[in-house]
Amino acid sequence: MTDRWAELDPSLQAYAQAGNGISREALLGALIERGELGAAVNAFFEQHDLLICPVYPHVAPSLAEVNSSNALFPHFTAWCHQLSLPAASLYAGLTASRLPIGIQIAGGRHADALVLWASHMLERAFGSAPFAELARVLSMPTTAADMTSARCAS
Repeated sequence: MTDRWAELDPSLQAYAQAGNGISREALLGALIERGELGAAVNAFFEQHDLLICPVYPHVAPSLAEVNSSNALFPHFTAWCHQLSLPAASLYAGLTASRLPIGIQIAGGRHADALVLWASHMLERAFGSAPFAELARVLSMPTTAADMTSARCAS
């Protein structure tokens, strides 16, 4: 992996480095805890069709604030991936400072179609994200060509 390390996104590098110090015993304990959490979450979804929650615990930082030194910032999406649950994140409006607000829709195992349907309905309710405005506010590329040149420059 070290021969291609520089090609990894800094956030992925931070996660990989964080895992270097974990012992086999700690990993096994974490896997057991994940199984227990999965059982509790499965019980939740036996009673509820969907969970709608924030993507981020507070107003999202600007891209300039997110760098390799804080790549492990808290977010509320990883648990769905770790428990193999279908989930979607979507635009839900703008803050007073014109930063995007994101919501996450999670469903129980194999409820992919329900999550997609709910995402579609909420996207219709909230409207589409104003991508050109967000790109200016967040200093992001706006076209595929801009994205390619930004990647090549970094």
